[in-house]
Amino acid sequence: MSENNDSAAMITPQAAFIQWFNSQPRNVAEILARLFYICTTENTNQMAQDTGTYWSNFKYLLVKSDFPLRIAARMFYIRAIFDMVIFHHEQLIVGNRMLSHGSGEGTELALLSGKQWERVLDSWTELRGQEMSENYIHSWAAWMIKQQREA
Repeated sequence: MSENNDSAAMITPQAAFIQWFNSQPRNVAEILARLFYICTTENTNQMAQDTGTYWSNFKYLLVKSDFPLRIAARMFYIRAIFDMVIFHHEQLIVGNRMLSHGSGEGTELALLSGKQWERVLDSWTELRGQEMSENYIHSWAAWMIKQQREA
């Protein structure tokens, strides 16, 4: 992010992630949203929600406005969870069940083919190397904070 860039020419990490997430087939996005909440919720009652609820709750989290530092922190958090879920999906999902509590019991998930996971992995790796990279998110947050101070 150079000082010559204007906000109209930049895509925020949040907007880039939303574009990526929305570009996934609905069943893939629903599974990713569900895995995100299974990995992050403290309320075990939320682990039994239907997939559509996970999807709509996650979409709300994505569009929730906030100040730049909190958006950057949220994007780092989302990136870390998605890294774990996407890069280690084979270990997390056995058959069509996500392992939980180390008991062998799990949450039912719709199956994704190896090709679907491959496409998710490829597109995620590309996004992670660009607008969701650590350097990009830090630079964007610093730029936004500077813009707010100058306003």
